[in-house]
Amino acid sequence: DRTVVTGNALEDEKVQGMHWAFGLSEALGGTVGVDDFSDPSHALHWDIVYPTGGAIEIASIVLVYEDGSNEEIMREGRYTIFSDSAQELSLVSIVDTLSSVWLFLAALSVGIVAWDMEKVSDLSWGIKFTWAWIGFVLGPLGLLAYFQAYRGEDVEAKSEASPLFINKNALSATVYAVAGAITGFVLIFILAVLFPSVDMTNPVVTLVLMLGLPYFISLFVFRFPFMVSQTSGRYGAALRMSLFPELVSTLFVLAGMFPAVIFPLEIRSDTFGGADLRTLALFSFGGVVGAIMTYAYNRWLVRRGYSVWSGKVEIPDAESVGERAVKVPRIKDAWGALLVGAILMAISLSVTFAILI
Repeated sequence: DRTVVTGNALEDEKVQGMHWAFGLSEALGGTVGVDDFSDPSHALHWDIVYPTGGAIEIASIVLVYEDGSNEEIMREGRYTIFSDSAQELSLVSIVDTLSSVWLFLAALSVGIVAWDMEKVSDLSWGIKFTWAWIGFVLGPLGLLAYFQAYRGEDVEAKSEASPLFINKNALSATVYAVAGAITGFVLIFILAVLFPSVDMTNPVVTLVLMLGLPYFISLFVFRFPFMVSQTSGRYGAALRMSLFPELVSTLFVLAGMFPAVIFPLEIRSDTFGGADLRTLALFSFGGVVGAIMTYAYNRWLVRRGYSVWSGKVEIPDAESVGERAVKVPRIKDAWGALLVGAILMAISLSVTFAILI
């Protein structure tokens, strides 16, 4: 169950799917030997392999018996005649159905976001692309965050204690962090497909990629540009103010994402055999789970006056940088959140490795 399609028949024949052969079988305990051929030079053993994730896959295999009865023994590349396989096939069908529904909702969400943003003239192309991507990877959740950010009640002038302000900023910061983590997972998947020689089963390689890449993307693609805008273009200050908050956010996001992504991927393990949009749907589902945990963390920050998405509201005792008042958590301010995030990550990794084993 760990084999993948490589183009080498000796490995591909072990992948879930159809493998049949004809010719020599005597050496394997069969009845066909060299003497059964018209000439010894014509003797052969020929494997025909249709693995799941290969160029040709099995939709169904039905055996028709001499008495006219028939029996389906394989469906969607998986055996149906064994109880474990039938149960696994049922789970695969559920995962595939939910993935397809999610992809439809994601496509609908990004279409609505793109259509609506055309009416918002003061948004840059960078912001428009970012929100279109958020709508795609987070589906209805991204759509909700977008409308709350740009089509909801104007809360910029309200007190930082306003429930609307707290919810808007916490939700917007959450979808930015989650979109960065999902982007990191997508890049890991692309690397796994393009460079199959990379040992993705190596725990060190896996941890470095699955922890480091989402953090790097979230930091430099999402939070850092935002902080640059909040600090009037002071890049050094923006980077210093981004490192710790994004680290904690990434811990919360990934703690929710890991088991939520790995469990359905293990059920649908053949997805890694090739590029499949259903994989993105699974990443998005994991992102939604991660968003639930991260939203609580961001809401906690906003209630304490920290700038997690919008710095336009003047906050007492804030660190003044440029023309805006921006206050971000430092280690001494949020070490408890860092500890909670680390504990949740440890639990998440334990559950994830338990699923893999």
